[in-house]
Amino acid sequence: MSISAETTQQKPPVAGSQRLRSFASTVQLPGFGLPTQNCQRYVPRGVCEHGHIQLARSSCELRSCPDHWREWATKGTESAVARLAAYREAQKHALNKRMVHVVASPEVTGEVTERRLWQWRSEAQQIARDAGLRGGLMVVHPYRTTDELDQLYGQAVAGGLPGDYGKWRFARDLAAGDWKAQQRYISAAPHYHIIGPARDVDGGAVAGLDGWVVKMIRSLPRHQLRDPEAYEALAGVTWYLRSHAAHQPGRHSVSYFGAVHPATFDPQEALTASQWDQVCQMANHAVEPPGADEEALCGADDCEAPVFDLYELAARMAQIEWFNPLDGTIKNQLIGLKLWYIDGMAVPPPHTTTDKEALLSWLERKGWEVAHGPVAAAGSTMRLLSDY
Repeated sequence: MSISAETTQQKPPVAGSQRLRSFASTVQLPGFGLPTQNCQRYVPRGVCEHGHIQLARSSCELRSCPDHWREWATKGTESAVARLAAYREAQKHALNKRMVHVVASPEVTGEVTERRLWQWRSEAQQIARDAGLRGGLMVVHPYRTTDELDQLYGQAVAGGLPGDYGKWRFARDLAAGDWKAQQRYISAAPHYHIIGPARDVDGGAVAGLDGWVVKMIRSLPRHQLRDPEAYEALAGVTWYLRSHAAHQPGRHSVSYFGAVHPATFDPQEALTASQWDQVCQMANHAVEPPGADEEALCGADDCEAPVFDLYELAARMAQIEWFNPLDGTIKNQLIGLKLWYIDGMAVPPPHTTTDKEALLSWLERKGWEVAHGPVAAAGSTMRLLSDY
């Protein structure tokens, strides 16, 4: 018996509010932690034609970070799309290329604990195999939205909220980054999403097994090596699932099992070099679609000059007609930047890297010291200073 998407809106049983508080003290969602020192630091991203250094915050790409969890989700999504697409490409029979999205939910009785959450993950992998999947990408979801949140979301949609504004994004915005506030709109109800290869999904094989329920969400579009549709479908569902996956320190929100596990399947061995390169390109484009490259412009006040990459800095500074007309302060900052970022002969103090003005002042001072002492300059900088 093949199973299909359920039409009922009734939700599985969930844990009570007291149990939720205990569970939620350990298991959170991505983006509800604190920013790290690394992601607060300024780093140079380029220089404009008028010599202004472009500084930007670095990204820690940590799932707990409120500023950069999306980068964590995006990076993991690209990797997952490449692995799953490579597996499909490696299959000779068309039916073996079929990829499905299912969710396995255990019966929730008693207290929900983090230990049970991760024990159920192992059971869910076996349940998925019993239902017909040969393996897959598993994303652990510890929570479901409450009826209150569902009602608020429905009202917002009726009031004009865009259709692509998902329920979990809506819940996150209501909480405004406050984990305690978020708990009002969620209930502990562990379930396990799987994206994996399967010719068919047989719900009868697991019906009634220890209370587990397997629900078929969808069959993903047919895979073709250079067809973006299948890659984009994989990217869309994977990113969405990662956006509200379980976050517990020391535990992986996402894992592989069975036929697509790294110990079982190596894309670089299963595919030719050109096939694997094509898959990686398609996966990257599915996550970050290529478009017309917009020219970066300077962010300094009253300046919209084009910005060039840092690898061009040394060559630009060697061009007297470009470097000499620059303001003395800017010259010193650029010399300091070259000393730090290109020559590797100086490192800014930690306190300056979190303050844009302090960092620019440090660069200016280092540039002045190169010209007047006591800091020694690299040979290329000494040649440049001969005309300074």
